[in-house]
Amino acid sequence: MIVSSDVHILSSPQAPLDPFAFGGTKVVPKPGASFKRNDEVWLFTELRNPVLGADGAPHVMTKVEIEGVKSIRGTPVAAEATPLKGVPGHFGIGSTIDVTPLPPGDYTIRLTVTDTIAKQAYKRETMIHIVP
Repeated sequence: MIVSSDVHILSSPQAPLDPFAFGGTKVVPKPGASFKRNDEVWLFTELRNPVLGADGAPHVMTKVEIEGVKSIRGTPVAAEATPLKGVPGHFGIGSTIDVTPLPPGDYTIRLTVTDTIAKQAYKRETMIHIVP
């Protein structure tokens, strides 16, 4: 999982050695994972070879939990898994998290991605720092 405040869609797939690019989506990690409370904070993870539904797409739910000075327990929500250009079987899942209620301090971010077709869950974890 990558934590970023710089995510954008590229017009075409990246070259094989382009940094921080995933099948047409550029996700630049935030140095030191330090954010201000008013920053837009993105979580990005890649899903590889999920089971596809009759519509040809994966069906996933995500749940975000934040633990630290203050804890927030999210509820599972449907998420869109976007096909990554030029990388068959790979999908990107990106979402923002609201850090405005978090006082300065260190936090553990846990992302659970559940493939609702395969009935499998994948957990990712990282640290962020909220600064004044």
